[in-house]
Amino acid sequence: MSTTQQKLPVFKICTAFGTGSGFLVEGFPYIVTNYHVIAGVTKVAIECQDRSRRTGDVVFIDPASDIALVMPAELPPGSAESALKMATLLPQVGDSSFIHGFPFGMPYSVSQGVVSAIEQPMGDRKYIQTDAAVNPGNSGGPMIDGAGHVVGITSCKVRDAENIGFGIPMEHLQADLELCQKEGNGEYALKCPSCESLITVPDEFCDSCGVELDQDQFFPDGALSALAEIVEGALAVDGADPVLARRGYHNWELIVGSAVIECLMVTNELFCVRTSMAMLPTKPSDVLRFVMAYDDPDYTFVVGTSGRIWLRSEMHLSDVFHPKRRATIQRKISRLGKVADEMDNYLIDTFGCEPSPETYVASL
Repeated sequence: MSTTQQKLPVFKICTAFGTGSGFLVEGFPYIVTNYHVIAGVTKVAIECQDRSRRTGDVVFIDPASDIALVMPAELPPGSAESALKMATLLPQVGDSSFIHGFPFGMPYSVSQGVVSAIEQPMGDRKYIQTDAAVNPGNSGGPMIDGAGHVVGITSCKVRDAENIGFGIPMEHLQADLELCQKEGNGEYALKCPSCESLITVPDEFCDSCGVELDQDQFFPDGALSALAEIVEGALAVDGADPVLARRGYHNWELIVGSAVIECLMVTNELFCVRTSMAMLPTKPSDVLRFVMAYDDPDYTFVVGTSGRIWLRSEMHLSDVFHPKRRATIQRKISRLGKVADEMDNYLIDTFGCEPSPETYVASL
């Protein structure tokens, strides 16, 4: 099996606080990721490489080992058959290593390197070290050897240093998978950082060993920021699932027809609802005259330096938080999908514009 070409069951994990990666291992129904990827939430969005999405429930966290397990609402088609096998032995220094995942929330990619150390101590843990590129967003993805077996969970890197990345050895994951499958009940559960018993009911102390537990940290209540409450409330009114729309901190994306709608902060004070409509045509046309004359109470066209045509609306945070303007925000989010789904085709058919790279194609 090629570890660089074949698409493996590796997924993007999206929460209200950021994005990471996750993967499916043979013999278990859970998607594996890092605890720090899902910390603070109990439900996540799971994005496949074809950009389809489904929700997942966090059913197990092991903060001491930085491991979490997510139960998807449904397994993506074909993922169970291609589930990754776990290596039975630690790799050797100099062995090939491949980092699979979604760096910086970008599309799925693979970086290649070699194992630099197999028991690199950092704090209370020992990691597999690799010189393959590891970046934010790779966290939770698989570290794979040349045989296509998982040897570790990509976890972190040294900041301001090149090619020093780390993975959690598989022995920790194997133990957590077996514990969750044996004692878990499909609900959110914490592995006690002290005695390693499974805790399913929020409490100040572990019933087994008495260690004090940080309830705010280990048993999140799903609280959102003020902006997230407003935006997700608007999405819910229009029938969208806010969890599925999450793309990270103050960043949402939903697909309406062929249009990809983004809701995000573009500066510390400006909130934007936008969609990439099309690219300027290669042949002369009246498209610029059209976009400059376009008249809509909610949106304006903007042409970027790369020739990308955007339809967007920007709002100052003071307007977003104004109680009397909540309906306006909901309308702008709701209408943009309908307008864009028709307008992108109009720009292409009438003016010869090129499809936008962000335009969603179901057969990707």
